[in-house]
Amino acid sequence: PNWGKGVPDVLKWANGPYQETVDAMPDSDEATRKFAWKRWRDDSGAVMRAVRGGRTYERPGCPLLFVTSRKDTDIRPDLSKKWAVQW
Repeated sequence: PNWGKGVPDVLKWANGPYQETVDAMPDSDEATRKFAWKRWRDDSGAVMRAVRGGRTYERPGCPLLFVTSRKDTDIRPDLSKKWAVQW
């Protein structure tokens, strides 16, 4: 996992190996994986650094959906669950 490591300015997702999409979407069918694979976009590293830095956020006044993966290598799944339970 990458939990304690530095974060680059841009997290590269676009045009990555197809196998990474398969690994990220194990319960999806082939058509869904291919659809997602061609649409991945790069992310801002600044956002990930803010999340890891312990920044606090005001809870929005709308319903929320937390989606997490047991295999997440960037945000520890137990922290995502803790956040969802608190909110």
